[in-house]
Amino acid sequence: MALTARASLTHWARPITVAVWPAVLVGWPRRVLDIARGRCAMHSVHDIAAYILQRRGTMTAMKLQKLVYYAQAWSLALRGRSLFREEIQAWAYGPVVYELFKQHRGQFAVAAWPFGDPGRLRADEAAFVNAVVGHYGAFDGAELSELSHADGPWLDARTGLPQGTRCARAITREVMRSFYSQRQPPFQLAP
Repeated sequence: MALTARASLTHWARPITVAVWPAVLVGWPRRVLDIARGRCAMHSVHDIAAYILQRRGTMTAMKLQKLVYYAQAWSLALRGRSLFREEIQAWAYGPVVYELFKQHRGQFAVAAWPFGDPGRLRADEAAFVNAVVGHYGAFDGAELSELSHADGPWLDARTGLPQGTRCARAITREVMRSFYSQRQPPFQLAP
């Protein structure tokens, strides 16, 4: 009886083979597939929100949503990878991560985020988020909302919708990466 089995997967158009224990394949196949596809390296949006609030303190829920959006968008453009796995939607007042909204619904201001762990960010990720938030954190939630409304990814996702209409269309990672890759970042990254 073999101690390992081979699982073949396709990741970004290149096949990869992963040696796994058969019991793992039976017991937790989704986890194995996530590891093989590199998804476990990505954080939850809750970790990013907790980190931002730990560093910046109390802020409006709208501001938190927009800071998370800009951190994700610039990470895709400059680092070539997502900071978190959750989808961003093009709501009437700008980009929103529904998983965050579910937790802060009805709150104007948010002081802490017990749903995530800021300690999960590596030093390079924390430095990146600090750079993004260092720039965009100077704006309030309404200003960030207005700023995001001028950006292509939000406009693209809302194509054909009247202003102010409810919408849950996704702002895709590819559109964010493409749009922000063509722009000069408004912040400096530490060497």
